Amino acid sequence: MCRSLKIAKRVGSGRKVDGAAQFWMGLFMLAAWLIFQAGTALAEPVSLKFATTIPPNNPLVADFFEPWAKKVNEASGGDLNIQVISGPTLANASNVWERTVNQVTDIGWGIHGAVGLPFPKSDITSLPSLVEDLVNGSIALWRLYSSGLIADEYKGVRVIGLAVTPGSLISSKKPITKLEDMKGLKVRAANRMVADVITALGGAPIAVPVPEIYQSLQKGVINACVAGWTVANNFRIYEVTGEHLEGVALGEPCGFVVMNVNSYEKLSPKAKAALDQHSGEYFARELGAWFKKDASDNRERIRAMKGQTIHTVDAKEKERWNKALEPVIQGWVGRTQNGDKVLASFKEDLKKLGK
Repeated sequence: MCRSLKIAKRVGSGRKVDGAAQFWMGLFMLAAWLIFQAGTALAEPVSLKFATTIPPNNPLVADFFEPWAKKVNEASGGDLNIQVISGPTLANASNVWERTVNQVTDIGWGIHGAVGLPFPKSDITSLPSLVEDLVNGSIALWRLYSSGLIADEYKGVRVIGLAVTPGSLISSKKPITKLEDMKGLKVRAANRMVADVITALGGAPIAVPVPEIYQSLQKGVINACVAGWTVANNFRIYEVTGEHLEGVALGEPCGFVVMNVNSYEKLSPKAKAALDQHSGEYFARELGAWFKKDASDNRERIRAMKGQTIHTVDAKEKERWNKALEPVIQGWVGRTQNGDKVLASFKEDLKKLGK
């Protein structure tokens, strides 16, 4: 009986030790959980720098990029803080792609033609007779990328969005209403594609940087320029022209918002989901819509000014212009890898979207 009592005491003693161990283990786990929760609550969101390269008072910054960043930040539930940094602090129009790849900035906005890199397939938006609506053009360009047809031009970056910007407008000193009025006209060309368009229309292309358009028109170096309503307003082209021709798709320059791959990979799943939700076709549609409205607002602003006349090409005359511009499209297809496939896909999406 004594032996049984000793065994019972040992068992009982063991149970008391197990209970104490469980108590302290539970207390430890509770403390660890509280510390984890406190750390999570106090953790700072991951900050991403977004270089727009344009002045902070540019409407594109205040009306689109900053609201977009705010939406993404809010959707991340505090995991993400995109900081929009405008001006040349982090990057400029020519080096923003390089600065994004090298993680000087995490995200960057730019125009394809300004960064000094070849984007032959993406340049399809600059072809004439194709894009007549900036929203549909932007969506169709994104679909080219998401389908893989132009994805090789974006190796080394994560593409947030693509868009087309306003470009189909001829501002001149003398009225242009028909194709013959272009013959021999000295017209400012932004790049090779625009030069090909001007040549096909019978004009003489002259390369002039955007900041020098006003002075070149004033001094007679050029008689007209191909640019969108946004450029015509922002650089006061209307002061030295007064005549504007629209109604023919002369080509729309494309732009990008891209992100450093490593910057994306360091984000939490929630932050990635928030960014993805506001990227891609959604971003293309929204930015295309912003450019469309901005172009319309600038058009109306200029139209209301004294001494300004807007001419619109009618359907019959438009056919003549489009026919004259066919060699530009054929030339692009001939010199672009898989140009025929890219063109066919782009036109098909434009058709589905209503062009």
